[in-house]
Amino acid sequence: MRVSFGSMTANAWGRSFLRHFATEVNAAVPKESYDLVERNRAAAQLLFSSRRQTLPESQARTILEMCSLLLAG
Repeated sequence: MRVSFGSMTANAWGRSFLRHFATEVNAAVPKESYDLVERNRAAAQLLFSSRRQTLPESQARTILEMCSLLLAG
C-alpha cells in the first residue's frame, strides 16, 4: 500500500492510515477488504495528484495529503 505524496513523512503517515483502515475494513467485510483498501489508496492518490500543482506551500500540501485519504475513505 504505497502512496506518493512527495515527502517521506507524509508517505509514512499515509501508509499508517491505510494499515489502520485495512484493519477496520477487514473486520467489517473480510472478503472485500483488499479491494476496498486499494480503491481507497488509488482514490486518495488521484485526489492529491489532481490538486498538487495548485498548492502554494508545503503546509497546504500536508493538509491536502491527509484530507485526500480521509475523503477517499
